Amino acid sequence: MSNADTTPDVVEVGNTQSPTFTYAGAFADVSDMYDELGGDKLLKSFVEVGSVDGKKFTLPYYFGSRYAFYRKDVWKEAGITEVPRTSTSSTRR
Repeated sequence: MSNADTTPDVVEVGNTQSPTFTYAGAFADVSDMYDELGGDKLLKSFVEVGSVDGKKFTLPYYFGSRYAFYRKDVWKEAGITEVPRTSTSSTRR
């Protein structure tokens, strides 16, 4: 069983995973470290996803872009003639 002596002090998880761990009680409130760790320079939406009831439990240390790669020949064979420009249009059939 995990306890404070056997778990890490710092852990890296994706922004989409942080609410799961936060609501499970796995993270401590780090609101008092907000300014020290970047404060208003941090990406606001990533700060919000790690916050609950005004307290900050996770803070981003980086963020990046996502890219999609595709093979034109395979798409053409499947009848796809235009590259989707939104996540909604990329999942329509």
